[in-house]
Amino acid sequence: MGIDWSNLASNPELGFVECGLSYCSFVGLSLRKTDFLRCIARESNFYALDLTDSDFTGTDLSGSSFRGCMFTRVDFRDTLGTFLDPQHNKRKDVRVPVETAVALARNLGMLVAGFHDEAPKRAPRKAR
Repeated sequence: MGIDWSNLASNPELGFVECGLSYCSFVGLSLRKTDFLRCIARESNFYALDLTDSDFTGTDLSGSSFRGCMFTRVDFRDTLGTFLDPQHNKRKDVRVPVETAVALARNLGMLVAGFHDEAPKRAPRKAR
């Protein structure tokens, strides 16, 4: 049912390529420059991490949760199911797929042309 990677040293040197990381927990670590390439990491927890310069290219993150993370120059291109809540994470120069940007816009109450149906029309006012 996944591995709790939280008991590692504070600054472990890790790399994951084509790994099964579903249901894993990564908490309170500095994972700078860590590769998570073409992995399956569904429903995993990423909490209070420094992920600066990390690469998640090609990874399935469906149902995974990111909270309290530092995303500086993190690459999420070609990922699946990625949602990064800007209220609970710090971010700068993060690369995301279009689907992630559209989901973020939708979460903020916006509809993106070409991805969402048009906004519902307002009902006309009743005559008095």
